[in-house]
Amino acid sequence: MTAAPASTSRAAHGNAAYILRRKLRRDLWRQKWQFLAVLATVMLGVALFAASTDAFSNLSVSYKQTYARLSFADMTVSGGDQEAIAVAVANIQGVQDTSRRVQADIPIQVGAHKLAGRIVSIPPGAEPAVNGIQVTEGAYPSGADGNEVVVEQHMASHFGLGLGDTLELVLADGPTTVTIAAVGVSPEYLWPARSRQDILTTPDDFGVVFGLETLVERTPKAAQVPQVLVLYEPGADARELDEQVREAATVLGATEISPQSEQPSNAALSEDLQGFSQVAVLFPLLFLAAAGMATFVLMNRIVWSQRTILGTLRANGLSRWLLLRHYLGYGTVVGGGGAILGISVGIPLGVVITGTYTSALSIPDTVIRLHPLTPVLGLVFGLTTGLAAAAVPARMAMRVSPAEAMRGLTPASASGALLLERLFPPARRLPLRWRLPLRGATRSRWRSLSNLTGVVLALTLILASWGMIDTVQLLTNRQFGRILHNDAQVFVNVPADATAMAEIEAIPGIAAVEPMVALPVGLRAGSGLYATELQAFVPGTTMHTFVAPRDKELPLPPEGILVGSAVSRLLQVSAGTQVSLAFPTLGVEVQTTVAGFIDEPLGTYAYISQDELSRLLSGSVTPTTLAAPGNASFLVTYDDGVKPDAMRDLISESPLVTGVISSNALQRLVDQYLALFYGFVGIMLLFGAIMAFTLVFNAISVGLAERSVEFATMHAPQHDPGGSQAVFDSGG
Repeated sequence: MTAAPASTSRAAHGNAAYILRRKLRRDLWRQKWQFLAVLATVMLGVALFAASTDAFSNLSVSYKQTYARLSFADMTVSGGDQEAIAVAVANIQGVQDTSRRVQADIPIQVGAHKLAGRIVSIPPGAEPAVNGIQVTEGAYPSGADGNEVVVEQHMASHFGLGLGDTLELVLADGPTTVTIAAVGVSPEYLWPARSRQDILTTPDDFGVVFGLETLVERTPKAAQVPQVLVLYEPGADARELDEQVREAATVLGATEISPQSEQPSNAALSEDLQGFSQVAVLFPLLFLAAAGMATFVLMNRIVWSQRTILGTLRANGLSRWLLLRHYLGYGTVVGGGGAILGISVGIPLGVVITGTYTSALSIPDTVIRLHPLTPVLGLVFGLTTGLAAAAVPARMAMRVSPAEAMRGLTPASASGALLLERLFPPARRLPLRWRLPLRGATRSRWRSLSNLTGVVLALTLILASWGMIDTVQLLTNRQFGRILHNDAQVFVNVPADATAMAEIEAIPGIAAVEPMVALPVGLRAGSGLYATELQAFVPGTTMHTFVAPRDKELPLPPEGILVGSAVSRLLQVSAGTQVSLAFPTLGVEVQTTVAGFIDEPLGTYAYISQDELSRLLSGSVTPTTLAAPGNASFLVTYDDGVKPDAMRDLISESPLVTGVISSNALQRLVDQYLALFYGFVGIMLLFGAIMAFTLVFNAISVGLAERSVEFATMHAPQHDPGGSQAVFDSGG
């Protein structure tokens, strides 16, 4: 026998390849809705990956560019011997620059509105070397007029402040009118947070101005917090320098040492960014896994239905590898096509998200970059999903035996009854409409398992999204319904004594009043230091409930302090451990014990009885100092039926009152942020529903296609009453 010429063999191979390509196109068109459903799922997964990955990268670069341009401090050291700390830190190799300043929390009045604000010192004539200010309107104060200030952009935007407008600052020598010389952006307040514990603040309750050093020196001494700002050299080992600065500052009595990662604004933005990184991985994987399941089911059905064709092709000499490549082509088309569409949608969506985000937060730098790795990874993910799902059916097609395939769709082995029917014989007498889906589910166990897994993935996405809603609602109800009971916190310009308390209580609509002392404090245990706020309540307070981690309510202890559960891990302390309380504004450090731990959704504060605080500070601080403005305030509750906003305005009219922080306004702010969160969760629920629909649609379509002959037989006129039953039993 003479071998066929190589040219003839190549021609035959090329002709077969052409026929298979045409067959691929026709199969895709014949089952276009099933393939489109899978393609849509791949597209959503890749689009979500591309959008969230690019948005995360762009926002990270935008923040870093703003931080670098404005020389954002790598470390902020408060309290202690500031002059010695500045010298010691400046001598550490890798430190580029240091800067000293003072900040003070004081009452600010904008027109008739009073708020608890903050003033930060700046040098005259030139921007600070560390934590610079970008002037967006006006001119930086030259120093000629000591009462000129720069207003932080969020405060200026909220109150509509501009050049030449005036504010009233409550200083140690009385109310002082200052003029707005400029509006500026500070890297410290891209997210306007008061402190690490007080991340969420309403613009009505908190605002920041930057004033010359001579102006800040006139604030009450008890409110002043001296700080050393430290800037590292570009490329320096920040982690190693953090440890060196921390050691040097601790020895010199620093009461708060905050690296850039713990700076309130940066910490809030970083936590928000982490959401993008998680979305960029978890949710796309769910979509691509579901698409893989649907592709596997669809491809398995195509291969099974074409067994006779496969047998004919194999008997006529078609190579196994050509068949393998042909059936992998289905996965390539679906996975690659979905990936290309997903990339086309996801990358522009990432740009929109970046611009919307930076605009909403008034971030001065918006960096949009094309990340070449994003489309490459998106295409790889899509193709991998399609090819991996089509691999098993393709290998099955490659290995099919021509003789076995040409038997047709009748299985070679005898079918048996369901395990359920063998274990429970009465199940055999179930109506045909019940046995048909039951036997169909076990007809292809791998396919059924694949469908089940895919639906579980879709339900996981839906339930996880819904679970986030439940969790957030639980935490907000816990904070505002169970822990906080006051309607407002009222600041006054006189000592918070019994006389002032009586005047506040006399305001119509006030139901109850309690004094509260709040002091910045550094908790020190061993070499560990944690900065927070110590809040002192009257014994038996009705304004606050202290809830332990296991949901147990604790009384305010007569001795010792209650601290947030996070402190247990950060300082390695337990109940009964002795800790130091360093008060930077009082210049005092005392010893006490940890009486217990609490678990609160917003903030990690420390709590103490006012009697215990007075005892600890006796001999060092007078009761008058503790009751002084800035240290003490009043917590109030309203009568039933009053309007919180109207009560706030009414309280602010009192000449004693310098600021009001409304708990109701804070809750509304949380609800506003949650509205964005609910929108995101709603999108996830929609995506989960699309994923579930795709899987169920393809599973039912495949099942109906496999049963088409049986359904046609059962619909046909039957001379034998048991005909349809016999057909079903023989094929099931």
